[in-house]
Amino acid sequence: WFGIAKHIYIWDYTVNFGNFPDIYPNVRTIAENLRFFHRSGVRHMLEQGAGQPSHAWFADLKSYVISELEWNPDQDLDSLINRFMSAVYGKGAPFVRRYYDACCKAYERDESKEPMIFNPGLGRAAVPDSFYEEMAGLWAQAAAAVKGDPVREENVRWGTFWNDYTRALLAARKAGVFISRHPEMLDPVRVAETKRMVNRVMDVVRQNPRECFYEADSKNDMREFERYLSAGTP
Repeated sequence: WFGIAKHIYIWDYTVNFGNFPDIYPNVRTIAENLRFFHRSGVRHMLEQGAGQPSHAWFADLKSYVISELEWNPDQDLDSLINRFMSAVYGKGAPFVRRYYDACCKAYERDESKEPMIFNPGLGRAAVPDSFYEEMAGLWAQAAAAVKGDPVREENVRWGTFWNDYTRALLAARKAGVFISRHPEMLDPVRVAETKRMVNRVMDVVRQNPRECFYEADSKNDMREFERYLSAGTP
């Protein structure tokens, strides 16, 4: 292209439009791409992120890293991530960084090569349901660490929401089948616990009516949650 044009403009995507709150660990890929484009002579970049939602998965981290690397693409990525974590999550930063790193490693094991830009993100073999439950513990530790710091508490609350949203959606879809077909097999304690988690997600959704959870519409997910909440517990 440089053989026939003086200026190359690149429009790149940094978000999964099919599920904004779910894991999309592409920060390192974004950094590698920006460095490659810069070495190749590209000087005009548009990195399109999550415009509709305010709280897509680490959208603020991606915006920060992109802004820094577009000024100087040779900066150390881990240093930028740590600086961001410290500023945004304060005393909770070590737990959030462990969560972030665990998500990156989980997706490195994914051999499906499935495009993620419009992927619902659920049921991926590389990320079993148990993973989200383990990650909930890290967010709980982060929440305890920032208690009394209103700004960091709000930031951790949205991080907890990312994890709860996916856990709740997975549980609602799977349990919906059992509720309709095999109610006798349900564990009442587990159902009650999951309903509490779904209720937490619904509280956030109701308190933020303008938030969007995937590009087309978030109503289908909300209806699944509502059906789960209204289902009878054996």
